[in-house]
Amino acid sequence: MRLNCILIKISIGLLIVGLGMSVCLTFFAYNTKIIIYLNDILLSIVGGAIIMLLTAIKEYLSFKRKNMENLMKKITEYEKFFFNINYLEEITIPTYDDYKQTNHKGNLNPMEEIEFLNNYYKYVKTLIKNFDEVLDTYINISKINLNDFWDIYGDMKFIFFDKRHRLKLYNELFNYVSTEINEIKQIAYHIDNYKKQNVDPRVIYQMIQEYQKRIFRVEHNEIDDANPKVKNKILKKVVYNDSGLTYIYSTFEEKLDNQYKLVRKLAYVNDKE
Repeated sequence: MRLNCILIKISIGLLIVGLGMSVCLTFFAYNTKIIIYLNDILLSIVGGAIIMLLTAIKEYLSFKRKNMENLMKKITEYEKFFFNINYLEEITIPTYDDYKQTNHKGNLNPMEEIEFLNNYYKYVKTLIKNFDEVLDTYINISKINLNDFWDIYGDMKFIFFDKRHRLKLYNELFNYVSTEINEIKQIAYHIDNYKKQNVDPRVIYQMIQEYQKRIFRVEHNEIDDANPKVKNKILKKVVYNDSGLTYIYSTFEEKLDNQYKLVRKLAYVNDKE
């Protein structure tokens, strides 16, 4: 896309300069052999510039569509990864001391203490639904290589409104996706340490709880208003309770869905969908 844009600008420049000089020589200079010779050269340059312009435009449109289609594939790929993330509900987890007071009376020797602590960790995991499944999903997302994603941006260039389109895509798509995946890479690092060592799962649970605020939106609805408008929202889960319903939406998937539509419009100018 970049090379074709450069060729288009060069060919337009040659076309304007060559045609302008040819007009000047034709109407404002004496009709000598040298003038006729120079005019023929200029008209040849103009003809070559027209051919180069048409070829560059054709190649640009072809590369632009291919580049946008590759970007659409990447967006779909990332949506599928984040679609697999289950929302971890906020629950109250007892501390180790509370668990110990409830389930054991008296003192423990060091070996018994270790075994009891391990049992506590196992108990905590039973309280957190889909815990291991969510951890595996975060680890899978952390393995995403963003090099191809940024290569698409690096080759991106538009003939019209280039700066506006590139800045919008950078802020709302490329930088956004990269930031979220890099955040997950940091969480996955702690998950990996958690799996290698027998440590308190509450630490990872709280870390994921905090991160979920970035990619999910939670809306509480009273019983009288339990049917909110969900148009253009990606609903992940509905939690039923006595006071009403809690709707959990994926803001990440919503944003990528909007970006997919924008990229599709850039790829297919006449697309009516």
